[in-house]
This record gives sequence, C-alpha cells and structure tokens, in this order.
Amino acid sequence: MHIIWLPYPISSPKTMIMKFKFQTAILIAVAVSLFAGCSNEKGTSVVDMDKLKVEIQAMEDAYAAADIVISRAGAIAIAELCVMKKPTLFVPFPYAAEDHQTVNAMSLVDKNAALIVRDSEAKDKVIPMIIDLAMDEGKQNELKNNIGQLAIADADSRIAEEILKLI
Repeated sequence: MHIIWLPYPISSPKTMIMKFKFQTAILIAVAVSLFAGCSNEKGTSVVDMDKLKVEIQAMEDAYAAADIVISRAGAIAIAELCVMKKPTLFVPFPYAAEDHQTVNAMSLVDKNAALIVRDSEAKDKVIPMIIDLAMDEGKQNELKNNIGQLAIADADSRIAEEILKLI
C-alpha cells in the first residue's frame, strides 16, 4: 500500500487525492521549514512545527519505497537519488553557500534528469508539478533513465583505490 503525503494547504484534500487513479508513493525529503508557512483558507496554520518531527532511520528503504522524490539538492542527496534512479523534484535550499544547491540541481535539470522549483515558489508549484509528474509515466521513465546515467554506484571503491595509491 502506498501513501501519498502532501503537506500543503489545499482546499479539498479528499477531492485532490480522488483525482489519482493509481497508487503513487511520494517521498518528501525536504527541510520542514518549507512547510512552516502553510495555512488553510482560513489562515490557520496547518503544520504544527513542534509536532512535525519526521526522522527516517533507513533512507535507502524510504528511497526504495518512493515512486517520486521531493528533495533539497545537497550533493549527498543527489548522489543517492542518482544511484536509486528516482524521478525527483528538487527544491534547493536558498540559503546554501553561494546558492550551490541550485547549481547542483540545475546540473541534473539541464540533462533532463530532474525537475526544479524555487523554494520561494514551492507552496504554489510543488503540488501541480508532482501531480503532473505522477500522471506522466513517460516523463517519470525519462527522468529515471537520465538520472540513473549520472550514478556512480561504486564511488566507495573508487575512493578507496585512490587512497591506496597514495599510501
């Protein structure tokens, strides 16, 4: 059983979820600060930041279960997503040094290996982009193939070999 978790303010969650005519698991692996300003149509906060403490102990299991991933664009996350071949929507952390997360994400976006949305636009654009991607199996497959081509699955061995050469 897949669970769709979309912690954004929407007018009718039940109606939106009913639009999905398939089961899709979406892993949201972004900082909770992205959701801090979410509110419903009455202006009431829909996210209790004190109670929102999500910790994933085994990221590889979370990635394996996900059909689509929403993530920040740090180097480690990108490396993992390439190896796992997951269609990804990046929401780069805007305050990263020299905006390097946007640069990281764009290196994949330019190769048609991922999608991107600016943090400042996430509340308005993430849900429509994820719905479009979830409904477009061809685009998902294209992103999976392209991101997978960027993977370095044996990075640990390569690093160890280089270290041994120096010894």
